[in-house]
Amino acid sequence: MEITKEMYEKIAHLFPKQKSPPKISDLEVLNAILKVLENGSKWRSLRKNWHVIYTRANRWAKNNVLEKIEHVLKQLKDRKINDKM
Repeated sequence: MEITKEMYEKIAHLFPKQKSPPKISDLEVLNAILKVLENGSKWRSLRKNWHVIYTRANRWAKNNVLEKIEHVLKQLKDRKINDKM
């Protein structure tokens, strides 16, 4: 699964504010996290900026950001299914 820009706009408010401009956007980090989880691969397999992605993922997990994102995405999916019926 890959989060599109349209989907990201609906969950962007859930991400913590950064003190300085991030090296990698929250959308890119979220998609990298999903890639690791879907493929069962290691963080280092991301190669480029893997440590930045891992650190942010770890911080988000500890602050329940990923849980909140999952909840909102499930609601959006359910709404989409109900709209088709």
